[in-house]
Amino acid sequence: MKNFLLTFFSFFCLNLIISQQMPIYQIGTTWTFEYIPESPKPGEYFVKFKNYQIIDTVHSNGRLIYCLGDRDSFYLEDDKMFFWDDRLKSYEMHYDFASDR
Repeated sequence: MKNFLLTFFSFFCLNLIISQQMPIYQIGTTWTFEYIPESPKPGEYFVKFKNYQIIDTVHSNGRLIYCLGDRDSFYLEDDKMFFWDDRLKSYEMHYDFASDR
């Protein structure tokens, strides 16, 4: 019984640690990002905002892919966020949350 409780407790702690390291977002989660589009006038900048919303999830190659619509998607792995690059036809890292730079 003692071994069972110890194993159960270890499994619970491991799952808790893993679940805290990798966030799992829900369908409907939204973000607002700012960006500066190219301006036809040099030196003139305007800040614009773009909203992203998770509209679906898919499992592919052992990864949970978050679909954002407009053929945009991302996944999380090792504290990094990878977005689909349609030109390269692959996922490319955009954010490294563990980086101190």
